Amino acid sequence: QSHCADLFHFDLPWNPSRIEQRNGRIDRTLQTAPEVRCHYFYFRQRPEDSVLKILVRKVETIRSEHVSLAPVLDARIGKLLDNGIRRNGVQRLALDIDAVDGDADKVGVVKAELEEARERNEPLRKQLDQLRRINEESMAALRFDSVQFHDALSCALEMLHAEPLRRIDPPSGLDVETWAFPALDRQAGADASWAVTMDALRPPRRPEQKPWEWRRESPVRPIVFQDPRRLDDRTVHLHLEHRVVKRLLGRFVAQGFVHDQLSRACVLVTEATEPRVVLLGRLSLFGEGASRLHDEILAVTARWKPRTSDKPLQPFAAGRAADAATVELLEQAFGQQAGRDVPKAAREQFANQAPFDVADLQVQLDQRADAAGKEAIAMLSDRGEREAEAMVALLERQRMRIREEQDKRDKPQQFLPNLFTAEETKQLRADQLAWERRLRAIDDELKSEPDRIRRSFKARLTRVEPLGVVYLWPQAG
Repeated sequence: QSHCADLFHFDLPWNPSRIEQRNGRIDRTLQTAPEVRCHYFYFRQRPEDSVLKILVRKVETIRSEHVSLAPVLDARIGKLLDNGIRRNGVQRLALDIDAVDGDADKVGVVKAELEEARERNEPLRKQLDQLRRINEESMAALRFDSVQFHDALSCALEMLHAEPLRRIDPPSGLDVETWAFPALDRQAGADASWAVTMDALRPPRRPEQKPWEWRRESPVRPIVFQDPRRLDDRTVHLHLEHRVVKRLLGRFVAQGFVHDQLSRACVLVTEATEPRVVLLGRLSLFGEGASRLHDEILAVTARWKPRTSDKPLQPFAAGRAADAATVELLEQAFGQQAGRDVPKAAREQFANQAPFDVADLQVQLDQRADAAGKEAIAMLSDRGEREAEAMVALLERQRMRIREEQDKRDKPQQFLPNLFTAEETKQLRADQLAWERRLRAIDDELKSEPDRIRRSFKARLTRVEPLGVVYLWPQAG
């Protein structure tokens, strides 16, 4: 779909649906060309080719009128061509093929099956709507933001002493923001394992190419963060599950405070009228196999003052106006530091007092983490229960559909003479055996899967750790 808009049939199968399937290799969703062309070789001087001409016309018939009857037409045309094409019978054979259509009995069976398929489409549409809602809820729960995603990747690259993502012009025909990704495997002193990770950003390797030659000759492709709405192998779409992204974000999350100029204590200039302090902490819940079930950043805020006695800092109450206003000041200050500086004396005072301030606020952080942890555990338990119930419903629907299909296949009228070929009948028998095996497996899964799902959402370890302390210094000093 990305490169080809012309298909040439070197030979034609006797099966009209097979011809249409070949054409479908390029005539499909995401095809970039406005028109595709399917070509057939037809020699006027060869009488046998008149049969091929009829076959091609049947393809159009299947598409325009009898798309639902393709199996019936295929079987009847195949039977006419069992003995090949004989020159002395070409005209008669062409007329017989041209006259092929589904008889009333077989047409009725196929139409009944199609009607059942249409009825099944309605639950499918509902499932698609449900999946869209789940996707929207997941985006809201993760608070995923494409700009923050891009910035986090750039920060992770800078921690590797590489250039951040750089915006470039998109390839011709694409209307989407495009970025250049640095070749991490070619940097001086680079980790050798990055060469394998970066393979996901290179063009596909030719079969005869050696891996080292491919890496040397193949540049890293530009990346995009949005769906380009078409197939295009000139770019790579980065997402949360991409191997390059997972490695960069893993490094960013695990080592964000130990590289370069990042520190666990910093000072930001704000529009506040008095100094304030924010202790940031992370609450993490882990399940079976140390799987991370929940991550949450907590903030404890307080009005800051120089320590003149043993009296500790008094945190703002959670959810109160002063607490929310301090967090908002913190978020605004991150992007407004250009040209702003904190007096040296203030920085030294903050540095000397930071351990005491953290100790004062740590008690409140632990209390908030305990409350947030209980809420998260309840949320996970509720989600595990809903997932388990959904799995039971899914397995029961699957069992019901299999049994309905078995009942339908057991009806004598489904096996009308000449409706199915020997191979198709053999496949039906194999399907029935597979359905029996699946039904036995479903009975076992109904007993085991709900409990397994509930266990996967059960928190077995809670961890709270302070991430850093941020001082908010008034612009007026």
